[in-house]
Amino acid sequence: ESIVPALLEKLEGERQIIVSRVLRSYGIGESALAEPIEDILTTAQNPTVAPLLFGKTAEVHLRLTAKAPGEGEAQNLLDNCEAEIRARVGEHIFGVDDETLAAVVLRELQKQNATLAVAESVTGGLLSTHITDVAGASASLIGSVVTYSDAAKNEVLNVPPELLDQHTAVSAEVAKAMAEGARELFNSDFALATTGEAGPTSNSGAPVGTVFIALASESSTQVVQHEFMSGREINRVRATMTALDM
Repeated sequence: ESIVPALLEKLEGERQIIVSRVLRSYGIGESALAEPIEDILTTAQNPTVAPLLFGKTAEVHLRLTAKAPGEGEAQNLLDNCEAEIRARVGEHIFGVDDETLAAVVLRELQKQNATLAVAESVTGGLLSTHITDVAGASASLIGSVVTYSDAAKNEVLNVPPELLDQHTAVSAEVAKAMAEGARELFNSDFALATTGEAGPTSNSGAPVGTVFIALASESSTQVVQHEFMSGREINRVRATMTALDM
């Protein structure tokens, strides 16, 4: 009540406010995201733009900060800067400010009136947790299962035992069967499945950090392999985020 008015009296010129906005990206490194907008990062004065690597999730954030006499003017400055950034790297930006990747996925599913099922092994329920952390997730998420053992994969998701024996649980073939089994089990439009080796040791013979993620739909099933060379906790988080990104 005393200090702020005293400081305001000493301000020279017009009083300005500071407004910030964060653009969130995933699946691209900080340097790779920064390269196409390097001139903005190094020369922009108002707004300024700073790249930030965000913890375990490996999101890269671009923080835009504008100063102006009023909030409306500051927001306009941010709008113009964001538009210029999106014109160059917009395919990597999934959300703004507090929007999580899971929230964006659910929003897009709801736009399509589509449903999702989840089958997890390596992520152990973390993928489902990220999704159900979003209020209103039940509008799209029908159900999820954690099939950690080979027996559970067979009994719950109908993954053939011979597939597990021939390829092990950490394989593209099993990830595909898990996603298709979950989609059939829950009668959903889409299904995501994760399987892999989180560490610290490998049970399948695959290197620690090897993860297979499958996305099943009516038309096809896509499977991707990733190598996350980190510890157990971070490997599980990266697998979760990459599944949502897929």
